[in-house]
Amino acid sequence: MSNASQNPAAALVSRAAASTIHCLVVVDPIATLNGPVTVYMLDDNGDPNQGSNELNINAAIGDTIIFNITSLIPSWGCVLTTFTPGSGQAVITPTVTDGVWSGQVQNKGKLQYTLTFTINGTTQSFTWDPFITVG
Repeated sequence: MSNASQNPAAALVSRAAASTIHCLVVVDPIATLNGPVTVYMLDDNGDPNQGSNELNINAAIGDTIIFNITSLIPSWGCVLTTFTPGSGQAVITPTVTDGVWSGQVQNKGKLQYTLTFTINGTTQSFTWDPFITVG
């Protein structure tokens, strides 16, 4: 017999518990340097647009979202430099630690945000603007 069938309240608690959502931005550095910005976005939360250039992160209040960036060419490093919420009520206020951006979801809503990154230590910055939806 499962824990949920033995204790229905435990099942409710486990479904309501906050989760951590990992988002990965994969940059095609050659295409991006030649224009336009070319990224592929992934998360471990089941977004149906996995691997596309647009990711709509479905999250709940209390979830933590962690953003990492990598390059299709491993020797070409990419660094997330800023995370800027768009207009409207901020649903997440991220902080950075060792180039990894993370934050806890605070409010319901849909927010477009801007990720700014560099490629291979250049001073040129590139931006991308996916969405976070909190229901």
